[in-house]
Amino acid sequence: MKNCAFVLLFIIFCWGCSNMEVGVEGDVFSATGMNLPIEDLTVEDILLEGAPEELVRATKKVLGSRMGKILLRELKNRYPNGPFIRFHFFGKIDEDGEIVDEAGEMRYYGMGVIGYNRNALRLKTNEELLFHEFFHVFQTGDLKPQKSRNNELEAYLAQYIYGESKQTTIVNIEMMPEYSGEGWYTVRVGTGTNPFPNLSKLMKS
Repeated sequence: MKNCAFVLLFIIFCWGCSNMEVGVEGDVFSATGMNLPIEDLTVEDILLEGAPEELVRATKKVLGSRMGKILLRELKNRYPNGPFIRFHFFGKIDEDGEIVDEAGEMRYYGMGVIGYNRNALRLKTNEELLFHEFFHVFQTGDLKPQKSRNNELEAYLAQYIYGESKQTTIVNIEMMPEYSGEGWYTVRVGTGTNPFPNLSKLMKS
């Protein structure tokens, strides 16, 4: 797994990020010459009212890391007029009206709406899932999320770096879902094209 991730990181570094230091011990995400001030963001700046307490706590953890704060600062710069993330429950209900237990999962619907099921709230590592969805917001903005395997790979790599920086990663890049359902596609990256433009931009921030 780590060998695969390091190859992907090497590709990013070859696209102008070689002067950056990505730490995997403790809370480290720094870049040579990065002197931009980081705002003292709060959860209230990010989440609309009514967010589940578990996801409020997860957002606080994301804000508590340097990489997470950089990501959310970039998003806040796009949406400066108030909180912009809303959560939507998509769990299944059985015929008795009870919530069906499923593997913890989150989804990004676009326009700042992040979906979750019940077990996503229970996961100790739900902050990593949430970081992944925040990164999708960064990728697509107000557009509807695309069924792009390129975007998913980039988001998983960003999540992997985030988790490694806190030594809590749950990502196995070699075992990513296939995303083989209807509508999913892959864009072949041509010579001279950055395969991870959003992650590179984040790491340069």
